[in-house]
Amino acid sequence: MGCTTLVVNGYFTQSGDCNSNENLVQIKFAGFDSLNVYFGPDSLMDSVCVLVTNACIDPNTIVLKDSSYSSSLSAMYSNTSFYVEGLFTVNSNLTLNNCDVFMAAGAQIIIASNIMFSLDSATSIIGCDTMWQGILMEQGAELRY
Repeated sequence: MGCTTLVVNGYFTQSGDCNSNENLVQIKFAGFDSLNVYFGPDSLMDSVCVLVTNACIDPNTIVLKDSSYSSSLSAMYSNTSFYVEGLFTVNSNLTLNNCDVFMAAGAQIIIASNIMFSLDSATSIIGCDTMWQGILMEQGAELRY
C-alpha cells in the first residue's frame, strides 16, 4: 500500500484557535484491486487543526484570482479590501482610496504601459504573511501615491 500526499488550497477568512477553526477534508473513491476489479467504495477521512493567527481577508474582501485584470473592475474604489492571489495586471486606470490590498505569497502587480494606478496615502499594499513579488511598471506606466 502506497502513500499519497494531497494538497488543499484556500485561504481563511477568520482568525481563531483550533477549537473554532477545524478543517475537515473527506476523500471518497471507488476501490479497485490490482486486476482493476471493483471491490466496493472506500472512504478515507482525515482532519487537521489549523491555528489561524492573521486572516488576511474577510467575507467582504474582493479576491483577485491569478491572472486578473483591472478592466474587469470599477475604475475607483474606496474603503475596500482586496486580496491578490497571483498576477494582477492594471490594464485600465484604477484609483484606490483608503483601501487595503493584501498580497499572497509570490503575488505581483503589473501596471501596463500608458496606464495610471492611483493610491491615496490611506491605502496600503502589504504581504499577507509571506513575501510577494512587488509592482512592475511597464514603459509609460504611472503610479501615483
